[in-house]
Amino acid sequence: MALMAGALMLGVGGEPRATAALAADFDPGNLISDSVFFNPTTMTAHEVQSFLSNRGAACVAGEQACLKDYTTTTGARVPDGLCQGYQGGLVQSAAQIIAGTAHSCGINPQVLLVLLEKEQRLVTRTKPTNTNYRSAVGFGCPDTAACDAQYYGFFNQVYSAARRFQDYAARPGSFRHKAGQVAQVYWHEDLDRCGSGPVLIANQATAGLYNYTPYQPNAASLNNLYGTGDSCSSYGNRNFWRMFTDWFGDPRAGSHLVRTAQDPSVYVVSGANKHLIPDYGTLEAVAPLGSVGFVSQQYLDRRTTGPRMSRVVHAPTGGVFFLDAGMKLQFPSCGQVADYGGSCDSLVRLEQPLIDAFHTGPMMTSLYRTTTGKAFFVQGGVKREAVDDAALVAAGMPTVGVTLLEAGVAHVPYGVPVTRPGVALRNRSTGGMTLSVGSDFVSVAEPVRVVSALRGLPVRLLDDVSLRQLPRVGVPGAIVREAGGSGVFLLTEAGKWHLTDPAMLPAAPPEMPASVLGYFPDAGTFSGAGFVKGSASGTVYVLREGKRRSVSSWPDLVALNGGDPAPSFLTIDQRVADLLPAGPAQLGPGALVFSPRSPTVFFVNGRSELIPVGSFSTTLELGATRLVQVGDVDVAAYTVRNSGIGTAIDCGGTRYLGLGGKLYRVGTDAAAHYTLYDTAVDPAACAALPKAAIDLTRFLRAADGTIFYMENGLKRPIRSIEAWVALGGTSANTIQATGFALGLLPTGTPW
Repeated sequence: MALMAGALMLGVGGEPRATAALAADFDPGNLISDSVFFNPTTMTAHEVQSFLSNRGAACVAGEQACLKDYTTTTGARVPDGLCQGYQGGLVQSAAQIIAGTAHSCGINPQVLLVLLEKEQRLVTRTKPTNTNYRSAVGFGCPDTAACDAQYYGFFNQVYSAARRFQDYAARPGSFRHKAGQVAQVYWHEDLDRCGSGPVLIANQATAGLYNYTPYQPNAASLNNLYGTGDSCSSYGNRNFWRMFTDWFGDPRAGSHLVRTAQDPSVYVVSGANKHLIPDYGTLEAVAPLGSVGFVSQQYLDRRTTGPRMSRVVHAPTGGVFFLDAGMKLQFPSCGQVADYGGSCDSLVRLEQPLIDAFHTGPMMTSLYRTTTGKAFFVQGGVKREAVDDAALVAAGMPTVGVTLLEAGVAHVPYGVPVTRPGVALRNRSTGGMTLSVGSDFVSVAEPVRVVSALRGLPVRLLDDVSLRQLPRVGVPGAIVREAGGSGVFLLTEAGKWHLTDPAMLPAAPPEMPASVLGYFPDAGTFSGAGFVKGSASGTVYVLREGKRRSVSSWPDLVALNGGDPAPSFLTIDQRVADLLPAGPAQLGPGALVFSPRSPTVFFVNGRSELIPVGSFSTTLELGATRLVQVGDVDVAAYTVRNSGIGTAIDCGGTRYLGLGGKLYRVGTDAAAHYTLYDTAVDPAACAALPKAAIDLTRFLRAADGTIFYMENGLKRPIRSIEAWVALGGTSANTIQATGFALGLLPTGTPW
């Protein structure tokens, strides 16, 4: 629709400008971007009012009030697919009508403000007239005829103009100027004299402005951007672009990336199509298309939903490009497109201006290096992470490739990494190590690696997902079994210690391939008491069932060492010692223990059994006097015997009777005259108990001096010294006994 007022309007002098427009920046094919033109959210009614008050500060009322003070009654409008309608009968300010119309029709309120200024100078005019408001935006005022009275009135003008721009977009084939096509745009309304020039119209917003005002500025008009040109100059679209620039900045600063205020989904708009951006990585990749602009829902609804946006796109020229880091990199073949997970048959097709927004980069390659230092060989729809260039060379793969953002191949699944023997592969996520040795991939504990010759292997980083593609053997601890063999070893800084005592071994030690075990020299055999000590701690442990069991005291250590006060232990790197899983405390044989939650006292019998104690009198006879409180978990780790302990014990075939805190060996002669019920006791526990200097005899002395003679299982009191001597009694072979011990022996007739 040609607008005479807009065509003749000259530059508005004197008003402050936010941005100085430069004629060199004017592009007749791109007056304003779609995302700016169709964004109804740029200003609220309050912000429009503030703008009008500021720009119209010098205005005084004429026939009508200044625009900043103007109010009128709204007309009723029903929703019609172009606009959402409007409630009639409201008395609203100009600012409220501008913002309300913008929201209803999905038009930028800044566009409506510029239309009001370029057509009737209503924003900055002083002493406005009735005519100014009657044809506020020149709607229904063709160049060749009088204005149509049915469109008179401020509300009518603003709403009708906004609706018409949506009509242009909804029925582009019905109008002369179309987006994406070259049009002969007139220089001036005197068509015969001034003619026209070709313009490639970039977008629907520019097409709409030319359909509304069908003239472009000539060189003379642009050379005097804020004044007049020659007799073939027109000014409407020049002034729209210039005023928008002055007031709001570059009108083309919008984007091909758009969303609505109600929905956070972002689309790439290319021609009549829209493509949903699926994730933030893709949004970053298409950043050259501009920042995300806001548009109306009507604007989006008129565009056909195409495939989701991806980094692989098709250009009108036939090329297929990969988009990343502000660049477009052309694929040499559709086969390589398939390698990267795409298909030439189902790509997003972008218009050439969108393609041109990206810098031209090198050709795409199978080797994809990332700015984070990774390298992937992409083939067959998977990406294979390479440990280093040496691995690529060994695999016959190229080492020259593109370097782009890692997000560019985030959609490509991981394949088996490209590795080589003789490296340690560190998991980027967990820090765990996997050794690549020969054809084996073995995950070892870091302490085992750093204390051994394995630390000499060069370390390379791999993603956790890459490592999970490898056939790895997990060796989490320091005790291993040689794969295919029977030997079990403790791995230390000195090498591998052969563990020959089954009690030291875990139930199922992990197997380590011989290729990796070969990095550990033979350190010898570790057996005996199994004492282990970390290099940075004074705690001594017993290695049992693959666990380190702490020894809490020196007497316990001596007892565990069979009574030898000079125990030997294997000192190993503290990191390896800490790698051994902690077990319960190793209790000292011969000690008495109890736990907080149990009233029972136990006699520690060897390294694995507890015997309940019925009375401390019994243990006093045996010489077991050291009472220790331990944890419930420590007690729970031991087997508890069903029967209790007595004063007569059998230590691996040697029999003893506890009397007065010492063990007396029961010889053949005494055995025939004592009726004893032995408790079987581990030799290590026996070794911890005090021994008498003599064997058990048949003479026992009570506390009151009475001497008893054991005969046929009975203790017979001796009546006289003469009888004692006659029986062979001496002070050396008469054993002092407690009343408790004597009470356990039946009494016979006096001797």
